[in-house]
Amino acid sequence: MKLPRWFTDNFRLKLFALLLTTLVYGIVMAGRTYERELIFSVAVDGIGENQVLVGQPPEIRVRLVATPGGFSSLGDASRRVIHLTLPASGKGRFGLSDADLPLPRGVKALSISPASLDLRLENLVTKNLPIRVESKGTPATGHQVTSLRPIPDKIQVRGPQSVFASLSSVTTEAIDVEGRDEDFSVRARFTNEIPFVVLPSDGVDVAIGIDSAVGSRSLTKVAIQLLGPHAERASLDRKSLQVRLRGPRAVLDDIDPAALFATVDLLALPSQLPGTYAVTPKLLNLPDEVEVQRLSPETLKLTLR
Repeated sequence: MKLPRWFTDNFRLKLFALLLTTLVYGIVMAGRTYERELIFSVAVDGIGENQVLVGQPPEIRVRLVATPGGFSSLGDASRRVIHLTLPASGKGRFGLSDADLPLPRGVKALSISPASLDLRLENLVTKNLPIRVESKGTPATGHQVTSLRPIPDKIQVRGPQSVFASLSSVTTEAIDVEGRDEDFSVRARFTNEIPFVVLPSDGVDVAIGIDSAVGSRSLTKVAIQLLGPHAERASLDRKSLQVRLRGPRAVLDDIDPAALFATVDLLALPSQLPGTYAVTPKLLNLPDEVEVQRLSPETLKLTLR
C-alpha cells in the first residue's frame, strides 16, 4: 500500500514535531496542580494506663493542593493521622500547621479547619459510690414498699476526676412493684450514662421489702365491761368509748367493731369499799400488729355501792 505523499514528505521533520509536542504537553500536565479537601484524624500519643483523654478530638478538614500524583499516597485513611503529644496532665490548646500534617512531598495545605484544638488529659481515680434504687407501680391493696436495698449498697467506679464533681451516686432501673404483696428480689441494670466510666453490664441484686400499709382507724361506741367480784355493785359514768387504732391497713380493715370491747378490772381498785374511783379502761381482742393510739376518755368514774 502506497502512503499518501503529504504524509511521506518531510516525514522526519513531522515526526520530530510530534514528539516535541508530546513532550511539551507532558511537561505542562505534570506541572498542573489540583485542589482537594481531605479529612484527617487526630491521635494523641503517650497516654498512660491511669490517664484518659477527656473529649473526642474532632475530624480535621484540610484543603490541599498538589499535582495529580501527589494525592495518590493520601488515599489510604490510615496515612491521614495527625499525631499529638499532650503534657503529663491538664488542658492544652494545639495550633495545627503544615508541619503537623503527614503530607508527602509536593502536597501543601491551603487551609486547616479547625486550626486549633482544646484537649484535656486527666488522671483516672477510683471511688466507692452509693447505689440508688427507685420503684414504680403500686403494690397490692393494703400494702406498701418498706425497703429497696441494693446488695452491695456501694459500687467501685473508676473514671476521670472531673466526673465525680457532679456524680454522687449511681442509679438502677426502676423496680416494678405492681400488685406485689410480699418481699422479693431482682437483678437491676444500671441506667447512668457516665462519660468515660463503664458500669457492670449485669447490674446489681436488689432486695425489695413489701409489707402491709400502716394506717389509722377510729371506732366509736366501743362497749365497756366490768370484770371481777362485786360487778353488780359497780357502775360507770359512761357505757362506751371512742378509740383510735394504728397498724397495717389490711389488718385494721378486718377488725369487727362489734367484737372489740374495753374492760375495767375491779380487782385493781385500791379498795373494795363503797365510793367513787377513777379507773383506766383496757382494750381487748386487738390483733398483735395493732396498737391503741388514743382512748377517749382515758379515765372513767366508777361508783361502788
